[in-house]
Amino acid sequence: MAVNSWTACYRLRQRRWQQRRHRLPDRFSTKRGFTLVELLAGMSLGMMIGMVIIDALVAETSNSVRLARKWRESAATLRVLEMMRGELDQAQQASRSVIGNAPSICGLNGSTRKVVLYMQTPQGIISYSLDTKPEPIWRNTVLMRCGPNYDLNGLLKAARNPDSHVVLDGLTTSKEGVKIDSTAIPKAKATILQIEISQSFANSNSSSQSIVNRGYAAVRSFQ
Repeated sequence: MAVNSWTACYRLRQRRWQQRRHRLPDRFSTKRGFTLVELLAGMSLGMMIGMVIIDALVAETSNSVRLARKWRESAATLRVLEMMRGELDQAQQASRSVIGNAPSICGLNGSTRKVVLYMQTPQGIISYSLDTKPEPIWRNTVLMRCGPNYDLNGLLKAARNPDSHVVLDGLTTSKEGVKIDSTAIPKAKATILQIEISQSFANSNSSSQSIVNRGYAAVRSFQ
């Protein structure tokens, strides 16, 4: 009995020793989880990557908004410059100030408006002036046109009473919103005008966006 008992005990120890020999240490165990330091490092790395992606998306959105605004405002400004060019082409005389007596409906006499372009055409007097937000719906300084309207064919039509309305808003200031430089060409008996229109708009991040557009026109006489 003693021999059998000793043999059974020896086999049990032998079996346990073999099991321990084939068992992997705890540091190599595949069932081991993440430590607190590893979790914190992973979270920090994920937050940094997320912040970089968010900043890139915000910057891209801001650039898209600025680009869309530039296209939209430039298109409107170029239409006004093209209208000025066509009117100057028909004008017998143009000036940076009022020539003679301006129509009372234009509100140029004794007002705070600054005349930037005044012309005499066969269809009537046409004036462009700057005013500081005549109504709350407009942004910054506005460019106002006073003169005869256009017909359905896009031609000026003579009218007893000229029409006055805003053609463009968002101009910088009453002094720098519209600049006109003239170059006389004696041989051609004409003057070339460079008309520059500057606009400024506030962005959502408290910054401002400036947009400048230029156009050229020829007129017979310019003062």
